[in-house]
Amino acid sequence: MNKYKNSSRNRALSNLKKDILKEVILIKNSNTSPVEKNLHFVWIGGEVSDIALEYIKQWADINAEYNIKLWYDSEAFLVNTLKRL
Repeated sequence: MNKYKNSSRNRALSNLKKDILKEVILIKNSNTSPVEKNLHFVWIGGEVSDIALEYIKQWADINAEYNIKLWYDSEAFLVNTLKRL
């Protein structure tokens, strides 16, 4: 038998639990729209490395139902090559 069953602390926790459950039900029943299934990757500076492409492919494999978008600066692709000249 719990001798602290009627303590103010337990009543407060019970009320908090009830309030949280009400909020969860409100959120669940609200008219929410699903998040679009898009994954965006940004590559800055030079050619996309093989390891980066491999990671992007892994994300794509794991999240097959998602659209994958790789953003890059096409004018920056030659930056590292030109630095070596």
